[in-house]
Amino acid sequence: TLTTCCLLYNFNGEYINLEMMTINKYIRILFNCKVRITMMKHFTVLVLFYLLKSQAVLSETREPTFKYVTSYNKEGRFMTKDDIEKLSVNVLKPIIFIIGGLTNTDKKNDSWSTDLQDAYLEKLVHNVFIVDWCLPAPPESSINKAHSAGLAVADFIATIFNKTEEDYLNIHLVGVSLGCEVAASAAERLRDLSGRKINRITGLDPAYYLINDKGEQRKLAAGNADFVDVVHTNLTDICEQIGHADFCVDDVGINKGPLDDSKPKSVALFATSVNSNDIKATKCDNIENFRSGSCNNSERVTFGENIDISAKGKYYMKN
Repeated sequence: TLTTCCLLYNFNGEYINLEMMTINKYIRILFNCKVRITMMKHFTVLVLFYLLKSQAVLSETREPTFKYVTSYNKEGRFMTKDDIEKLSVNVLKPIIFIIGGLTNTDKKNDSWSTDLQDAYLEKLVHNVFIVDWCLPAPPESSINKAHSAGLAVADFIATIFNKTEEDYLNIHLVGVSLGCEVAASAAERLRDLSGRKINRITGLDPAYYLINDKGEQRKLAAGNADFVDVVHTNLTDICEQIGHADFCVDDVGINKGPLDDSKPKSVALFATSVNSNDIKATKCDNIENFRSGSCNNSERVTFGENIDISAKGKYYMKN
């Protein structure tokens, strides 16, 4: 106990930052505290030190990064709020923010964002931002960071519009997995700033019923934007409607769950829809009626980017 106290609180009354501590500093503190310990105790404290240090690194939080891609620069340019203040962005044109989930920092798995950005650039959408907000970490740790990341995204968007007198009408946030929660928090913040909702949020396999540090329940919902469409490819027998229009994709069966977004099927489907009106979905109450054909004569709508925003309800489609 005395050794641990010496590690955390040195003889000058200063708390020790474990992340900044070195072995030499550790030994010096032990010497100054004049603690006599056995080799076994010494080894135990060292193990504790490295475990605490590893946990501190694992739970590290950082500000989101924003990569601005255009048809002229598909590799993109990473931008800060200061950078975007100096850049003239045409806010009268659609502005797309693609917000990833847990594993988007893994370079092996970043092709999903490339698929989406290339589809939008082909559509001649000139303002595309890729948001990377979360270090690889346990899901519960990343869940708690989603709200803070959403506030940072909102502040970045507000910076774009600060030089104009335009409302946030052309903002489309596309969230993947936990990125849906980031999008929802960003939209809420922008509504507080401007007094009105953003144009659209698309949720791709959202992570449901997330709890933040204060114990408040947060999730993507229809009230977050003028139009919220959601794609579910991780189907069980129930496909919950959480947006204005929810698309339930039957017979996918390859994703492991809403927190496994290494290569979400919903992203591939939505990317295909950006430049196509060929994917259709049928309005239906549940998957049993859809599979039985009971809804074959029901309303059919175009799936994805080019959906008619008057669509309301739950729609089923085959992969």
